Amino acid sequence: MRIVLEITYIGTNYNGWQVQDNKPTIQKVVQDAIRELTKEDVKIYASGRTDTGVHAYKQVAHFDTNSKIKPDSFAFALNPLLPSDVKIVKSYMVSDDFNARFDVKKKTYLYKFYINRVELPLEVNRALQVPFKVDKEKMHQCAKLFIGTFDFTSFCKVGKEEKDRVRTIFKCELKETDINHFEVEICGNGFLHNMVRIIVGTIIDVGIGKIELQTVKDLLIQKSCSRSLAGRTLPPYGLYLKNVEY
Repeated sequence: MRIVLEITYIGTNYNGWQVQDNKPTIQKVVQDAIRELTKEDVKIYASGRTDTGVHAYKQVAHFDTNSKIKPDSFAFALNPLLPSDVKIVKSYMVSDDFNARFDVKKKTYLYKFYINRVELPLEVNRALQVPFKVDKEKMHQCAKLFIGTFDFTSFCKVGKEEKDRVRTIFKCELKETDINHFEVEICGNGFLHNMVRIIVGTIIDVGIGKIELQTVKDLLIQKSCSRSLAGRTLPPYGLYLKNVEY
């Protein structure tokens, strides 16, 4: 049977999702736990890779098994075998043709940051410190510019992506979750490498006056196309995979 796992994790201590030689990864610790439980040599397939240091509220992955364990019991059985920073929230059976990666319709990410001249200990490895004053209204305006279907060549890691760089963003919203604490929520049909981190970097750079709104508009409608004109690539530790929809 094919089992789906909904996984939550703190990515700080891991070299991303994908198995790597002699490095701790999320995929490896989950596969190791499944092998220990079922005595089967399994491979799990996720909705997509997350980079080193990136966190997840809900990563979705599937694997095939001949185990007699009930589908909804895998979560409870696996969690004692997993480290404290990786847990299975839910498990269930799906049809044999389901694919956690290729059947994705929408993904939602959050990027968290705060405005403070002091680095806050409780936010270390959880959110980005921005030690500058920002124009909140301009950041809100900038976030809205990304909603729609665009070629995101200027907003991805150069030389690392597919030839087709057109993606649709359904939602891009800046929220103030507490005084001077923010998160950008972005939902789209797919994302290029570093795309979310560059989009939020652009929003922040607009907020601190480093980039003009018109420049962002020009990059999106292809009046100009240059990675160097868009915002910086933010560090991974402020990024969270929030949800995957099928």
